[in-house]
Amino acid sequence: MTTLFNQPLNVINVGIALFSDDLKKQHVPVTQLDWAPPGQGNMQIVEALDQLAAEPLAEKIAAANKIALERIIQSHPVLVGYDQAINVVPGMTRTTILHAGPPVSWENMCGAMKGAVTGALVF
Repeated sequence: MTTLFNQPLNVINVGIALFSDDLKKQHVPVTQLDWAPPGQGNMQIVEALDQLAAEPLAEKIAAANKIALERIIQSHPVLVGYDQAINVVPGMTRTTILHAGPPVSWENMCGAMKGAVTGALVF
């Protein structure tokens, strides 16, 4: 243990980025691993995930995924039309911002998403 700090450190930080941020400020090489406990620590979610990963569900899920992937690969998509989103997306208004996630209000958006929306509005 006494030799540990007598050599250059290469740190892997798991979880909260606050620790890696402080190390970076001290010019310590650090790799940030984005990790959170399964189900964010919610035991009901963990139990549900465990059930999905266990037999017989895991085998059924794998078989269904295989069929779904085969159908995607074997498909022949054809463009049948196009229009402005406001004309075809139910509930869309002139102030609706589309993104690759579920509906979310401005108050509940993370900082990165707020920045992306703000940038989209500017440009």
